[in-house]
Amino acid sequence: MSPSSFLLSLALLSVPSLALAQEAPSPARAEPKAYAIIIGNNAAGPGQDTLHYAEADAKRVSSVLSELGGYHFQEPRLLLSPSPLQLWDSFDAVQREIRADQEQGVEAVLFFYYSGHARSTALDLGASEVELSDLRARIEAM
Repeated sequence: MSPSSFLLSLALLSVPSLALAQEAPSPARAEPKAYAIIIGNNAAGPGQDTLHYAEADAKRVSSVLSELGGYHFQEPRLLLSPSPLQLWDSFDAVQREIRADQEQGVEAVLFFYYSGHARSTALDLGASEVELSDLRARIEAM
């Protein structure tokens, strides 16, 4: 991998339900639903070399979460060389599911994983990019 490539993995980000926060804690609490958005991108942007393993890494992470994750994972959303629009569409879909869980008093967690080129301010998706500040805002909004 080139120096500009990196692996970004945000730890499981808890998205607590408002309903659960207002209820008294119960001794037998249901396991939270877990959602995953996993991105692998081998594509090179301007001045970058094509990567060889980012997409394969993302596939492996998806497989591990499905088999050994330790959480009740919904089907992980695996995106290989997505456009920014495809990435945001996936976030929108997960956010709708998390909100539906919250309305039913179910806690949810989100796992986000990215393997590919990036810079200090953005993930590179080939010739396109996703600003890290936009990504952070989307995750925090969930």
